Amino acid sequence: MAASAVFPVLHSSDYFTRPSIDELVEREVADPGYCSRVPNFVVGRAGYRQVRFLGNTDVRGLDLNEIVRFDRHCVVVYEDEAGKPPGLPID
Repeated sequence: MAASAVFPVLHSSDYFTRPSIDELVEREVADPGYCSRVPNFVVGRAGYRQVRFLGNTDVRGLDLNEIVRFDRHCVVVYEDEAGKPPGLPID
């Protein structure tokens, strides 16, 4: 599997993930398949808040720039409903 298909993409410098993208790379090398089951994955924006995906989340190939957006008074997750994975409740 190509690296781009294994790791999530995040270009905004004021956004972050937990574990970080670098940590995801390290964990995937140590434990192949880790990115398909990241426990309690977090996406946040400095100075704003964060979103936690409870349980195991498959982050392989996710474009987080398209999935999560933090604005002044709101957070948008999966603005395009068509891109939301089936069967996943988003609260």
